[in-house]
Amino acid sequence: MFFVHDDDGWRLKGHASSAFYKWMASWGMMMKIPSDLGFSDDGYVLPRLNVHPDWIAGDSIAIAQSSGYLFPMGLKGITGRSSVRRLTMAAKVARAAEILNASAEAWVVWVGLNDEGRDLAKLVPGAILVEGQDPAEDKSRALTDFVEGRARVLITKVRIAGFGLNLQHCHKVMFVGLSDSHESWYQAIRRCWRFGQEHPVEVRVILSDLERPILENVLAKEAVAEEAAKEMVKNVASYERAELSNAIASQNGYHERETVGENWQMLLGDCVERMGEIDDASIDLSVFSPPFLSLYVYSDSERDLGNSHTEAEFFEQFGYVIRQLRRVVKQGRIIACHVSQIPTKLVTDGLIGLKDFRGATIEAFQREGLIYHGEVVIDKDPQAQAIRTHSKGLLFSQLRKDASWLRPGLADYILVFRAPGVNQVPILPDITNDQWIEWARPIWYGIRESDTLHVAEGRAEADERHIAPLQLGTIERCVALWSNSGETVLSPFAGIGSEGYQAILDGRRFVGIELKESYYSAACRNLRRADQRVSQGRMI
Repeated sequence: MFFVHDDDGWRLKGHASSAFYKWMASWGMMMKIPSDLGFSDDGYVLPRLNVHPDWIAGDSIAIAQSSGYLFPMGLKGITGRSSVRRLTMAAKVARAAEILNASAEAWVVWVGLNDEGRDLAKLVPGAILVEGQDPAEDKSRALTDFVEGRARVLITKVRIAGFGLNLQHCHKVMFVGLSDSHESWYQAIRRCWRFGQEHPVEVRVILSDLERPILENVLAKEAVAEEAAKEMVKNVASYERAELSNAIASQNGYHERETVGENWQMLLGDCVERMGEIDDASIDLSVFSPPFLSLYVYSDSERDLGNSHTEAEFFEQFGYVIRQLRRVVKQGRIIACHVSQIPTKLVTDGLIGLKDFRGATIEAFQREGLIYHGEVVIDKDPQAQAIRTHSKGLLFSQLRKDASWLRPGLADYILVFRAPGVNQVPILPDITNDQWIEWARPIWYGIRESDTLHVAEGRAEADERHIAPLQLGTIERCVALWSNSGETVLSPFAGIGSEGYQAILDGRRFVGIELKESYYSAACRNLRRADQRVSQGRMI
């Protein structure tokens, strides 16, 4: 519900951030300083933390060739990181010893390899080394000697002494090498940078310049963790205040509104509820593109079909939409539903393939008593699709590697359903025989994928990916074929108003419903533009 998996792995959906932290605040608690709970921060303000990377030049060519590469290929997973760490160990240990021996202050030195610790201990007089193989009493004695000042430098691993210990008598921290673990980074620093520390804490990170991405990764995780903590604290405080004042409510940002133009009516809100306000058998044609399961994420609303947890839940909820469509569309008239097949993902579905969204949609309409009347395939450019989706099945590299993974590009479909009963008013399309010959083909060619309304104006800053709105050429053909001039066209998923815009240009009236406020506002602007074009003879 709150996360999405894409090329960057799992991440929090942009627009789901607020809802996610509100949900966490309803069952969790977080505070970082007393003022988070309304108390004074006296004695609980941490001193400054300074992080200083110390870069050691590494022979990138030699390191690459030691791993079987002719040229440096960057850090390749755990194996690559381990190889670079070992091959640059001597230079990092030497630099660490130089810094430690030039200082008279206490230091905690975190290492990741046994050899790093052992070699460094030999170069720093009086340093104590604590290893995992040491007897428990030896570890305890060594750590006590450091805390009580009988030893100046402690060398150990984070998994040995990085959790729970109070080492705040020391304000100098060093990492000889680094892992990608933010938990290890956080805990290791917090042994010294904790409430009660009286001095700025200095952190020296000794790395080869080849390992720069590791530090960048850890610091990026640190920034995300800080932002998450800030959001959690803010929402916990808000939730607790509301709970204490008995003000917890189910407000989820849902609003309803209505805007009317010369040839159109837009309704803001849940399409099932708002269609309930439309008279029975008052719609001449419905053209729309529903959410495609959870493939595209439009809003953080629990009313949004695209936020369904499962395919079964999606079609259960879609059933309410279909039942309303059957009620409001005149008997014998057409519902044109735009769909596409849905790729599956290994990480979420357990396999790479396709879901038959087209077939499931047909079954859903038939269950509600609509008649499956026909369909048309809309040709799509596979190269554009490959560039946009990076689909393994379309790539030239896969053609040369293993064609068993190749598949054709995914077409769009217009599924045509007919409401039960006999049409009372004949539809007389204003098209030529040659046009009908072209449009009667099972595949529509020549629909330009870029022939859409401008989508950017409907996007909010935190929006996720948004499917391109339905092409105007597709809508034009549907409206021309299955409605008469002056009749009413409905879209329960109006988006930025594409169906209405084209319907108005073709002399029809339009009723649209949209849940997302930014899309609703964009739709109203586009529908006003359509009114202007009609009034001025389509000249603007």
